[in-house]
Amino acid sequence: MGIIKSNVCIISEGSYPYVRGGVGDWIHKIISNMPDISFSVFFIGSKKEDCLNKNYDFPKNLIEYKELFLFDKNLKADNKKIPLEFFIKTHDLMENILNKENFNNKLEEWLKYFIKISPNNENIFNSKYFYSMVVDLAKKYADDNSFMDLYWNVGFICEPFLKIMSFIKKIPQSEIYHSVSTGYAGFAGSVVSIIREKPFILTEHGIYTRERKIDINQSEWIFSDKVNSIFEIDKAVFF
Repeated sequence: MGIIKSNVCIISEGSYPYVRGGVGDWIHKIISNMPDISFSVFFIGSKKEDCLNKNYDFPKNLIEYKELFLFDKNLKADNKKIPLEFFIKTHDLMENILNKENFNNKLEEWLKYFIKISPNNENIFNSKYFYSMVVDLAKKYADDNSFMDLYWNVGFICEPFLKIMSFIKKIPQSEIYHSVSTGYAGFAGSVVSIIREKPFILTEHGIYTRERKIDINQSEWIFSDKVNSIFEIDKAVFF
């Protein structure tokens, strides 16, 4: 049996097929109203326990469905060694990003290298090289900040992105990829487009980054000064 390949793969974050209304309805109508086009869906969620019941019946032209839950702890460290070259490439990429240099070429090179070696994410975070990399970057760019807070936040920020990248090979094969938001879905679409050399469409139905900034500003675990109005959100010191 050959590889299933849809005409369009829709990447949905936190909506279809579990959340009815809004973006979920929009996706369902697009698929249902184009019966001559085959679709697949890649859903990205937080935890499986939050997504127990699908709220849509899949149309016949939705031929494949895959899902990934970013914050389910289902991976353990193993004995597979990660090449030192991976940490060197990661360090160089982070330097480019923090220096606000053009990092597009290095990012694409790094993404392809990650997919090639398929490292265990837990092995990355448990590595002495990862620790040394964060120490070096902290000395250069955040010497006045709490290293403990910085170290754990780097891990928390990187973990879902690395989990998506580890799942790239399982994303449905398709002629074109369409993410209906930026964020994790947009990231997944960008990576799979680069790796498979397929077109990628992005349509944002809200203001994802601004909504995330508001969430962070309202959180109790951020120690930095907050702002009182959403219209001043970009002035918050953590941005």
